[in-house]
Amino acid sequence: MSGRRRALLLATVLGAVALLSACGGTQRPEGIVQRWLAALDAGGAGRPAVYAVPGVSDRLLPPPRDVGALDRAVVGQGAEKGDEARVPFEVELDATGAVIRRVAVLRLGTDGWRIVGLAPADPALPLPDEGGPRLGGLSVRAWALSGLAAICFCVLAAIALRLVGGASSRIRSSTTPGTPHRSTGSQPAP
Repeated sequence: MSGRRRALLLATVLGAVALLSACGGTQRPEGIVQRWLAALDAGGAGRPAVYAVPGVSDRLLPPPRDVGALDRAVVGQGAEKGDEARVPFEVELDATGAVIRRVAVLRLGTDGWRIVGLAPADPALPLPDEGGPRLGGLSVRAWALSGLAAICFCVLAAIALRLVGGASSRIRSSTTPGTPHRSTGSQPAP
């Protein structure tokens, strides 16, 4: 295989590794708030301390927590500024029907995002049912760029596979019985 083909194959493999590793460990602050609320709703089996510093969970839903204590939980799109994020959420308590709307304050540490406090509701951070953006709602531009990147990667992978496949087929054809030997041009001995 020529140096150019090796370089193309190496670039394709490195591109695949980079793209796949980028997909693996992304933590969004909104996702942390969603998992924290789900842990609170799981009662004694939930582990909200994984997502929030001690005391924060007790301020929203004091122990002992029953399974299904939250009748409804809605999380909106947050705002990040440096290593801090603010994520709006609203919960409806099952027992009383009370609706609590707050903003979770998160900090980015060495182990990812963690809820460090609760703040009063902020009109600048609307929930989806108030006209705020949906979670996971990508723009048409983002979808188009993602599609273009996927197509480019597939084309590069196809070229690399063809180059590697072409080299191996030439090797096979040169050793097929009945074909002239490359170095001498004569027929191999039977």
